[in-house]
Amino acid sequence: MGKLIPLPIMERNWQGITLDFVVKPLRSKLPGVAKPYDGILVVGDRRSKYSTFLPSPIEVPSFGPNCGILCLLSLAVNL
Repeated sequence: MGKLIPLPIMERNWQGITLDFVVKPLRSKLPGVAKPYDGILVVGDRRSKYSTFLPSPIEVPSFGPNCGILCLLSLAVNL
């Protein structure tokens, strides 16, 4: 086993983020949206501990290995 090295401390908010998917909490439908959501995308800032919770469908299409955070956020916001 290698030596454990802590993550660097961020100097500004939103320099280091975490992405988590919460799957199958409860199926919900937002007013005015045709497709029901059955997952939650959690975007968290490591420095300020601020988190944003975005409704998301479980069937997220793959954009390939070059998809960054902007792909995921635009997918979650525009669905």
